[in-house]
Amino acid sequence: MTDYEILYLRHFNEQKAEREFPDGFAETLFRNADNYYYDNLTDRFVAVKRARFKGRERDIALAYEIASGDVIVFVTITLLKERQQQNRVSAGRWERHEPESNL
Repeated sequence: MTDYEILYLRHFNEQKAEREFPDGFAETLFRNADNYYYDNLTDRFVAVKRARFKGRERDIALAYEIASGDVIVFVTITLLKERQQQNRVSAGRWERHEPESNL
């Protein structure tokens, strides 16, 4: 795995704090996601992981951009509603994406 730099948008930091995600959670989700998608509506990438959070198993989505080959920008992190991932894939909004080897 190649090293990369992660930048954090203010919105990401606000959502992380508001939802009380622990430090390092988003980075682990990014590296170990169950699924990676390209979001046709926002023109961003999304990493999704089913994880235990606040006592429940939840699907958690991390929206990110690839600024350059070795710079990743975390845009936001959010809890998905039940079936939200499936609905976005079925509707064609999210398309499966195989991340580059440097992710």
